[in-house]
Amino acid sequence: MAIDLDTSLPSIRFFQEYVKNKTRLELQTTLGERLVGNLMWQDPIYFCFQDEEGHQYFVNRELVVYIKPTEIQNSESEDSDE
Repeated sequence: MAIDLDTSLPSIRFFQEYVKNKTRLELQTTLGERLVGNLMWQDPIYFCFQDEEGHQYFVNRELVVYIKPTEIQNSESEDSDE
């Protein structure tokens, strides 16, 4: 039985934007591990996360404490220069 990814959920759509835009992210797990890199894809159970050295990790969604962008978006940095 397949588990569907519910694309009506805002978090799912938001994470897909991270994948599409190749946004650099920080991911923290409940085990205390911190990964910095890019979200490559997601399914209902796992995230595929690639670190800056190109290593890929499958992280169970239930083990994620947070995922956040690590860089300032261009529009924000341009506003601060004015």
